[in-house]
Amino acid sequence: MNHESESRPRADETLPGPNIERIISRLLRTGMVSSFLLIVAGSLRSFFSGETGSTAAATHPALSPSAAPPQHFPDLLAGRARGDGHALILAGILTLIATPVLRVLVSAGVFVALRDRAYVVICTVVFALLVLSFFLGRAG
Repeated sequence: MNHESESRPRADETLPGPNIERIISRLLRTGMVSSFLLIVAGSLRSFFSGETGSTAAATHPALSPSAAPPQHFPDLLAGRARGDGHALILAGILTLIATPVLRVLVSAGVFVALRDRAYVVICTVVFALLVLSFFLGRAG
């Protein structure tokens, strides 16, 4: 028998500590459901309050056209607190974007705890690339 294969954990063995797959699965599920609920709530709020930006909403006397969607994070938080439909939709989209980024951070933390340097480096590089892409996207 090959001694190298004996030192490796088998696929059916669990890693030490909490069940990593469940933690990451729960994180991804929570992020996806939260994003979905925020987008649906924002869409319904916009639809029923006339914040759709359509000309029909602007011409109906009971409905007023909405202001521009929030452009900065403090505006997003303020709009979300008052139930602004556009802010809720944008918060849902940002939650959807942030979910895989958090997954990378959680994975890095788990690999630090497991003292797996190779995967810590990989997660750190992936996280750095994600952050860099956000800044490059904002600048461009």
